[in-house]
Amino acid sequence: MREGKVVIIRIPNRKLGEIATKTLVHWITLKTFMTRMLMDKEKQKNGCFIVFNEPEQCITEGLTKLMGLIGTEGRKERLGSLYAFHH
Repeated sequence: MREGKVVIIRIPNRKLGEIATKTLVHWITLKTFMTRMLMDKEKQKNGCFIVFNEPEQCITEGLTKLMGLIGTEGRKERLGSLYAFHH
């Protein structure tokens, strides 16, 4: 993330199951946000994006709150989020 990479979340729920998919997406999102929060400003100089591919397949109440937090507070950590919908 310090190199300004993009994190793309695309987890096939057909293969893992609904609960495992939702858990992994929430964990990866939280880990990404917390990692950015713990980085010093020098390491954050390159921005980072997290891309959610079809987030409606893995959304939970907790993930919704976390996405909202990233949307409002993520800019301070130079973390942006993108949502990809295909329909």
